[in-house]
Amino acid sequence: MGNQKVFLLFAKQPSPFDSEEMIDPFIGIVTDERDCERFEAEHSEYEVSWEERFINDSEGHWVEPGDTVYGYFYMSTIRESPEGEVLDLLTDAAVESVLYQQANARKMLAIGHIQVITIGDIRLDGNFPIVDEPADWDKIKN
Repeated sequence: MGNQKVFLLFAKQPSPFDSEEMIDPFIGIVTDERDCERFEAEHSEYEVSWEERFINDSEGHWVEPGDTVYGYFYMSTIRESPEGEVLDLLTDAAVESVLYQQANARKMLAIGHIQVITIGDIRLDGNFPIVDEPADWDKIKN
């Protein structure tokens, strides 16, 4: 197991489907807790929180902003937007582990899903590319 700590950011906000319902989607990964604190200070309209994770399999490489990592999770919420677009939101799913090597992420598809994440890319809607099956890798443009 790698020993680099990263921080998963969340931003509690009104649901795009029902303004009276609140969601708390996963919105990104950063490498420095000060980035979490800065985001929280700059976005007081959200209830920001974060969780620590250690990157699995990153020995020999220090992950930095701009690097791609893979978040493994095993359940999600799929909803349709008001415009008819299907969104896969991680409102009910926990990113169980963060992987650096794509080969290891591919192995996890047998038991769950993979989210492709660029370190430092914050997406308030929580809409990151999802890999559900091996053929999906070719479609990913993160």
